[in-house]
Amino acid sequence: MSRRVGIASLVALCGLCGSAWAQDSTSKDKVSATGLPGDALDPYSTAGLSQKGAYVVDMVPIFSSWGTVFGMAPIFKTPRSDPAFFNDLQSGYALSQTQLSQAPYPNASYNFWDEPRLGIHPTNNTGTGSLINPAGTSVQFGAVMAGFGLRDNNVTSAVVNFNPQDPTRLYVTRVNAAVNGPNANVDNSQIGVGGIDAAGLTYFRADAGATMDPVIGPDPVAGNNLFRVNALARSSAMTNHISGNVAHRDAGATTQLATGEATVRSVPAALPSDRTAGGTGIIAGATFAKEYTYGSSAPLSVTLGHLAAGVTDTRGNISYSPQSFIAGSIGTLGHLGKFGGGATDTLLLWDVDSSGNVLRASRLTKPANVQDPKTGFQVAPGDFDHYHSQTGFRGGNGPLAIGRDMAGNGIAAATTYDSGAGNLDPFNSILVARFDPADPTGTAQWVVAAYIDINNVLSDGKPILDGPNGNEIGRLTALFNVTGGLPAGPSISAPSIDSAGNIWFLAAAALDKVDSMGQPFIDYDTVLIRAVYDPASGGYCLERVLEPGLVRQGLNSCTDYQVTFLGIADSDSVSSSTLFSNGLSQASWANRSIAGLDQGDPRTLGGVALAAEITYDVDGDGDFDDPTGVNGDPNSGDESYQVLLLVGNIDQGFGFCPADLTGPQGVPDGQIDGADFFAYLDLFASGACKADFTFDGVLDGSDFFAFLDEFVLGCR
Repeated sequence: MSRRVGIASLVALCGLCGSAWAQDSTSKDKVSATGLPGDALDPYSTAGLSQKGAYVVDMVPIFSSWGTVFGMAPIFKTPRSDPAFFNDLQSGYALSQTQLSQAPYPNASYNFWDEPRLGIHPTNNTGTGSLINPAGTSVQFGAVMAGFGLRDNNVTSAVVNFNPQDPTRLYVTRVNAAVNGPNANVDNSQIGVGGIDAAGLTYFRADAGATMDPVIGPDPVAGNNLFRVNALARSSAMTNHISGNVAHRDAGATTQLATGEATVRSVPAALPSDRTAGGTGIIAGATFAKEYTYGSSAPLSVTLGHLAAGVTDTRGNISYSPQSFIAGSIGTLGHLGKFGGGATDTLLLWDVDSSGNVLRASRLTKPANVQDPKTGFQVAPGDFDHYHSQTGFRGGNGPLAIGRDMAGNGIAAATTYDSGAGNLDPFNSILVARFDPADPTGTAQWVVAAYIDINNVLSDGKPILDGPNGNEIGRLTALFNVTGGLPAGPSISAPSIDSAGNIWFLAAAALDKVDSMGQPFIDYDTVLIRAVYDPASGGYCLERVLEPGLVRQGLNSCTDYQVTFLGIADSDSVSSSTLFSNGLSQASWANRSIAGLDQGDPRTLGGVALAAEITYDVDGDGDFDDPTGVNGDPNSGDESYQVLLLVGNIDQGFGFCPADLTGPQGVPDGQIDGADFFAYLDLFASGACKADFTFDGVLDGSDFFAFLDEFVLGCR
């Protein structure tokens, strides 16, 4: 049964501007009238939980344009290295492509708080709250993101666990996996992420500025270097300082896989330890000499055996998919390629065994013209791209997405630049090839899943709908309509593919809306889109999942925050912090079978991560004003943070049940009865944020009646 909410339910939920816990926290101290310093952690500090900490995150429901229910939570904030800002900017990031079932919780206890100013900062919060002790086993996945300031460059990893009976509650182990200097003013390396697996094995590259910003200070790293850090093994008593002096490193958690090489390497992907020989995990990377390099220890293996016949060159970073297309394979790696000529016109795929060896190489070369089966739009696509400028050294991974539909067909997708306008080309398409896994190089069905129409006077593109084959609520559009001109593009991120073959991406959009006076207007913004696959036609219908401007009240901070920004491009190319294929976990939710699920069921999603900015309305004036922003009010008391935002499933398997508050050991049991009613009364009487069922920041009778509506509706 499809997990959608009808109009009556949406009205009853009053738009649902719920909550999210994690580093969902605000600071205790301010500097002057501004919101600074905030409570993002110092990457150079070993005080308290700065290097390694564990806390609870509760996801909250959000509703797509189709009424599909997803959950959302900020998993962690980037560290803070610049005193002028709340925390560092984001760079490349990734989710683990597999999830572990029946995994023990890495920590016996996790910090939990449910009031303002509490959190995990050793001095800028008033305390860390209470402790929650989860029981039994869990599902586990990993997340990683690089952050950067003036000279600071850091890697934050997280191992996330959850009980499938209570999918809204996430247990996060946040780890400062690596930092590039002894303080924020000296750097000994520059770092690019990379990948992570479900055990927390984190992979990244580092150099001394030969390909990235030149470093300053003693003991720089030399040449090109690759590292693996075991996040769960990281010591909380020291930083993991990546320099030329190995004594600066956390030796118990860090393995150097390539040292001081002259060969230029791009950011690597992760072959997961739950699938590789010996369970050690394997790095999978590429060189600028079109080689595939891999291994679990130094020296790494190097081969050109991944180049299918006729492929003359490769471009961009490698992406990994857990989809296996032949016997003995633990998954498929992908690269953009050139077939015979100068154009980047080919999707290069190769299956690997548990040691990372190439089993079979194949290619999919795009045709001269491709059509969208849903709209009839036809494009003469340009080159596949999203690999220029800093992406090879900063991430993300990768521009090519590989997956499988529910019928078992292989699917590969990538974004094209169609106008020839260079790295900032605003006219893009996502091309998708559906192929026979037994013979990928054979005849493939190519379709357009998303596009910006270069011939449209408004530079608009494919319609966004209010349901499957439904009414138009907006359109994809050129990024310059959102930014006002700079950057002009690209307008569509790289695609990512979920366990059912749906395609997820960020895109510039023109959304049709009505103001408070009933007047129509167009809202230009960057939005998260799910392109829902139609197996009959091979085409896709677009669903808006998330957009900036969404307001939620954090149950942990009891403070409203707004999703302020989602990005696609930087000043000269695609942004490393936009969505790439490995920003989505290809596992289904909790590794459950997707057989019998609707194509649009949220349980086909293992999770998609976004580099987002969220702003807390700390001063309560409703304006969500970042005092450190270019056009911000320096006297605002609000706080704005760069976070890794997770969108995932919150359906326990017995439906969406917001009134289900009780069960064994506090885990919802799928039964809505008197115990849940009295549990709500207790929450209401205590003034708990969780009792705010209208999510307006005020606890009153309307919340009680909203709960009663949910109580009557039950699970659905």
